[in-house]
Amino acid sequence: MTRFSTTGTALLLFLLIPHLSRAQNAAENNCFRHFNPTATGQHNANQYLISLISRLTYPERLGADLRADRRRVPVPEAEFETKFRERTANWFYDPATEPKEPVFNETSWLQLSNNCKGDIPAADWTMLEDLYYNATKRPRPTKLAAPVLANNRPLSTVNDQIKVRPVNQSPTLDPPTFKKTADGRIVEMRSFTTRGEEIMRRNQSTKHDCQRIRENFVAELNRYKIALDQYRAAVISFEAALPRIHYISTNTMQDPEAVLISTPQYIILAFRGTDEYLECYPSTSCWPPLKAQTLFANLQVFPIPAIRHPNIPGRIHSGWYASAEKIEAQLVRLLNQYNARNKRVWLAGHSKGAGEAIIFGAMLIRQHNIPVQSIYTFGGTSTVGDATFSNFLNNYFCSNGQARLQRFEVIHDYVASSDLHLLDKALFPYEPAGKRCFYDNITPQGRFFFAKAERNSASKLTDGEAVLSLTLNPCQHIIDNYCRSAYYLLQRTSGVRPNMPNLPAWHGDDAKTCTTN
Repeated sequence: MTRFSTTGTALLLFLLIPHLSRAQNAAENNCFRHFNPTATGQHNANQYLISLISRLTYPERLGADLRADRRRVPVPEAEFETKFRERTANWFYDPATEPKEPVFNETSWLQLSNNCKGDIPAADWTMLEDLYYNATKRPRPTKLAAPVLANNRPLSTVNDQIKVRPVNQSPTLDPPTFKKTADGRIVEMRSFTTRGEEIMRRNQSTKHDCQRIRENFVAELNRYKIALDQYRAAVISFEAALPRIHYISTNTMQDPEAVLISTPQYIILAFRGTDEYLECYPSTSCWPPLKAQTLFANLQVFPIPAIRHPNIPGRIHSGWYASAEKIEAQLVRLLNQYNARNKRVWLAGHSKGAGEAIIFGAMLIRQHNIPVQSIYTFGGTSTVGDATFSNFLNNYFCSNGQARLQRFEVIHDYVASSDLHLLDKALFPYEPAGKRCFYDNITPQGRFFFAKAERNSASKLTDGEAVLSLTLNPCQHIIDNYCRSAYYLLQRTSGVRPNMPNLPAWHGDDAKTCTTN
């Protein structure tokens, strides 16, 4: 794990461990302990958790979760990383495991100051007092000046108000929290314990009671110093387990956005799909998607022309590559920073983000020598490249009975049913890759088919998965459907485990009240 400076560590802790907001449910704490970073086949908990991460890459979903309501007010782009961290950081650790700062025994200090202050030279006592109040952040006792009578009236006058002038009073400060000043506080307290002991040893008392009090005070300083050493070690261990969360985007027409989450064992990289919502808001409907940036991104589903990448076998989808390539350098820098070659790297994406996740996975493997453990896609088209590219992916992710590239599809999702490989092979020489995973209904009783056979021309007409669903079910493509289907599957197969995020609020299936992403 990369080490940070004291100041950087304190700031990082402040950013990464927000106080639990209303949107954070304590039951969700450390829910990713159910995530298996080495899974190679069907894993229902992984499916649900990754779908939730993919869902929250959309600003209106994140905004609704933070408010715990159904209003679709998006989080501004400038605040997205902070808000995403606020919503999800506790999914990867349990705040109850935060190291608790040791408590200094105030009794020994009070006995010393009340009974033995006069037995210590004034200069030494002033130094000791300064060390104590600076370290503990406690307010100094208020020294009162002589009373001043209001309006110069006699003291015995009824309802006289006595004005008190505080002398040498420091402002009252709340003790700093562990999260904001962990190392700084430790350094201050260490200075107090070390120099306080020196002062006490220098001032040997001749009074029997003060000698005993002084020895008790020195013993407490030593005990506290040991406790601080243990606390420092606990802080380092706890900090190493915290997730590092980054949001990556550009202001280009290719509209790429992604969220990277790094933990000590694995990295999750989720690509956002086409996000027309920010362009449509506050309109009540984002359908049809005719905004300039959205229209450009959506037109990229037509893979003409496909391109050849110098380091990737076969031909790949030009539009999704153009989008992923815009943030390639930023993502690779972060992956190297977090030692991705020695962790399990998981990629995910919904809609356009699904295509980006697959292409970026190939780029990591062939161009940057970074292994990829698994790719989960939700509502993406089945094809992003030709047969050569598909064979490369299958050999890497699905050989020897493994299924590390899984494409999740919901019935009537018009994007997932857009099978380019069923069209004219001369124009669209594309082939599906990975394992197709299919939900035949979005209900608690809906069936799930793992590694279902790929579509053919006949199945498109008989399974009710035709592209005609674009007009009949315009909301079937939204990421919420995939979260709900994964939740129901988890509920049926093993019961919803404790400490799992609840099912997201439903946005409805009316084209006027749901987004198209």
